[in-house]
Amino acid sequence: MLEKIDLLKYQKRKHRKKKIVATLTTIVFLVLGSVFVSFKLFYASKELGASTGFFRELAHLVTSPERDITAGKKNINILILGMGGAGHEGPYLTDTMLVASINKAENKIAMTSIPRDLLVDTNKFGKKKINHLNSYAELEKEGSGAKYTKDVLEEILHIPIDYYARMDFNGFEQMIDIVDGIDVDVPRTFIDPLFPREQISSGRDSGTMTVTFEKGMQHMDGKTALIYARSRHGNNGEGNDFARSRRQQQIILALKDKILSSETLLSVSKINQIIKSLKEHVDTDISAWEAIQLAKTYQKLNITPDKIAVNVLTSGPNGPLYSDYYNEQYVLLPKKEDWSDIREIANNPFEATIKKYTGNYSDTSGVSLVILNGTKIGGLAGLTALTLEDFGFTIKDIGNSPNKDFEKSVIYNITTEDKKDALMEIKRILHANVAQSIPLWLKETIKDDSKPDFIIITGQQISQSI
Repeated sequence: MLEKIDLLKYQKRKHRKKKIVATLTTIVFLVLGSVFVSFKLFYASKELGASTGFFRELAHLVTSPERDITAGKKNINILILGMGGAGHEGPYLTDTMLVASINKAENKIAMTSIPRDLLVDTNKFGKKKINHLNSYAELEKEGSGAKYTKDVLEEILHIPIDYYARMDFNGFEQMIDIVDGIDVDVPRTFIDPLFPREQISSGRDSGTMTVTFEKGMQHMDGKTALIYARSRHGNNGEGNDFARSRRQQQIILALKDKILSSETLLSVSKINQIIKSLKEHVDTDISAWEAIQLAKTYQKLNITPDKIAVNVLTSGPNGPLYSDYYNEQYVLLPKKEDWSDIREIANNPFEATIKKYTGNYSDTSGVSLVILNGTKIGGLAGLTALTLEDFGFTIKDIGNSPNKDFEKSVIYNITTEDKKDALMEIKRILHANVAQSIPLWLKETIKDDSKPDFIIITGQQISQSI
């Protein structure tokens, strides 16, 4: 009987590594969209006869001589950080990090996502995962985390970053409640049995809970919407990054429509609550007049999620990174030590620079694998799974082999179909041997209802390949 490792830990590591497009889209729309919404609210306040000092100041900014913040600049680059915030475990660890680039001349917006597991060498804290920088800087000096992260990114990406904006997810939930919830058309019923309780409670580690969403139009409050947007382990086709991407786009567009509805714009109470929420949950170095200019630029661009150019830095064949371990932690590192590939993407975010990494790789979609650790190196099967998943393979299971003396990795062909190209691709990636027959002990572990196409036993030498 094979000794299985904790699949939940594997899933957590897998999803931490990937930064899906929609999570990035969510944060950008929350910050840039909120700026635009605030701009709208300023004008709504004039119609309502608001006379507070706050609104008078904003009215003065709106009517003052215009200054172009894009003058002499190729792009306006804004660092967007998303974190759990107060009440969450690791409140200052950044779950989301991206650089949003605005090109006014070409009416474009692009996003370059920075994976949280990217290892960077800092002068102040040594080698750290990039999502830890905000937390380390905050511990040293409160309020310095976002700026320090921005400074490090400027250095490694070789681009000027004009502004930063940092938001916590409590603000997102609060905004939905302020507008009395949102209506979301759930495309299919799904159940997630592994949703972390800490995401909706006090931040204490209190295990998991089962959440269910029914197909059809559903009215959601902030808590429900946040669960719907962040669910990672749903069944019925909802347990992957692409499904979560679509759900998050649904949520943010529904929120945008609700905020800009007449019901909200004509409510002094809701306007004041939204502005208060932005003040409490968004930390930025964007000044008031710069926010006005960004709002005007954003309005002219008329951006929707499908019009945003996205660069996702991955460790697959199309990406400039590779996965490894550092101090027993999973990390991502640049394939080129001088960071030149990553810097090219950051400097030309509107170009299809990601295509330069594409080689003549086989079609691996739908090819399923089981990976077993044939060594005494802890976590090697999980690391191998993460690597092969980046190449498009489907990982059905990972575990430990009863034999721990494999020097070189071995591939066992289980499928009865012709998948020679996929087999050769695995061999190329892992520098593995292909077994001519399947040993009896391995046959006994294979179940007909969950039989993979290939079983891989990892060997000692694989750590040099991945």
